[in-house]
Amino acid sequence: MTGHLRGINYYLIGIILFHNVFPVKPIMGMPVAPENLFYFLGMILVLYNFKHDPPRDRTIIRVIFLFAIFHLAVFLVFFMFIPRESYPLFKPFKNVLFFLLVLQVTEERDYISLLRFYLFLLSLEAVLSLLALYVGGVFQSIFNLFAVDPEADQTLFMKGRLAGFTGKIFLFAYPLSVMPILALTFYKVSRKNHYLFLFFLAVFALILNGERAALVFCMAIVVFLMTRWFKRNRKLVVLAMLTILAFSAFNQVLMKAEVRHAILRLRDSSSDEIQWRLAKQAAMVIVVLRHPIEGGQKNIEEYRGLFRSWSGFYPTQPHNAYINMGMYAGVFGWIILAIFIASMRRIKRRVDRMKTQRQPLSIFVEGNFWALMAVMSVSLFHNAGLFDGERSAVILLGLLFSVTNRKKRLNSGIIEKEMGNLSLGKPPIKSMPEIGPVGAGRGGRYL
Repeated sequence: MTGHLRGINYYLIGIILFHNVFPVKPIMGMPVAPENLFYFLGMILVLYNFKHDPPRDRTIIRVIFLFAIFHLAVFLVFFMFIPRESYPLFKPFKNVLFFLLVLQVTEERDYISLLRFYLFLLSLEAVLSLLALYVGGVFQSIFNLFAVDPEADQTLFMKGRLAGFTGKIFLFAYPLSVMPILALTFYKVSRKNHYLFLFFLAVFALILNGERAALVFCMAIVVFLMTRWFKRNRKLVVLAMLTILAFSAFNQVLMKAEVRHAILRLRDSSSDEIQWRLAKQAAMVIVVLRHPIEGGQKNIEEYRGLFRSWSGFYPTQPHNAYINMGMYAGVFGWIILAIFIASMRRIKRRVDRMKTQRQPLSIFVEGNFWALMAVMSVSLFHNAGLFDGERSAVILLGLLFSVTNRKKRLNSGIIEKEMGNLSLGKPPIKSMPEIGPVGAGRGGRYL
């Protein structure tokens, strides 16, 4: 890819990231929605790249192919067995296009700056959500410019729970689980204190979001990375103590009316609720095994009846994105999931091999991978997931593709020049310049 096309590709990915976090609403009088225009330009770039330099990494191609095949299988199941319901293919097409677009990233600095830009966007969404909750007024008006359903958000604000621009608490929990991990990743390399601020901002927002699965999985990975990255380092102790103090402050000082609901939601973890959630998942697995071709969506009444015979009341969906793959595509959906897990294990081995190179890039890749694992872990207890097109999982997997692509290595040497003699086990030297300042030009360009 030439320099000009690489720049266009870079900025187009940045625009798509912005739109995924800050939804740009259709402009009156414009025949095409801005989102569709961005993806149309992306399709042109992808087709051009396919002609001149097609992707050759079999593992990555397999994962993208699995993603497309799953949605095609769901479409056929709906077409054959549930004709009264339609299944849109445009959203999965956009996700596949995003994967192919990110594969064209060929510079280390581009990869890192896109990862930082995504962290910045998530932080800005969390800040606007918090300001709309506590201050209101002009911040509420700014928030409503991007909110998909402002009325729904207002209702949730009254309960003290953050829902982000989507207006859905559960969907906002996914990107919030990413923020602390990415902030810790950038802090590990740069030692800049503003990343610590973003870390605690993310923890605060996670608590006010009130989703326990997101908080538990995210904090578990954060503790794991702290022990891995800060061995024999006082920073680990300081971070751990600050985290404990932050949790204590959020529970004691901020227990006022508008946040009480979120805090109590985190404390409410009765065994009965967990038991019935697992029972819903078991009921759907049984129904899918009884109907391996049709899946559970066509036989949703059988699922409800089976669960009601156990509990005495009707259930909602299983709250497990991976079981939902069987619900929508039958056993074939679970076969696709098994192949996907095997492919991800290969990508994980590539991430592990990068650690031996002792360069800062491997830290960013490791942080990217574990942020993706946090999002995918949350899917164990919620309905949205990677194969449903959950935005955080798609973005993180796409960025991971760009840096683990075997057949198209990122141009090396750039990070080493910018980072001096920094290695994984050593603190940065005092003369080390900041990695990719926001708004820098093309020479050290980062969004």
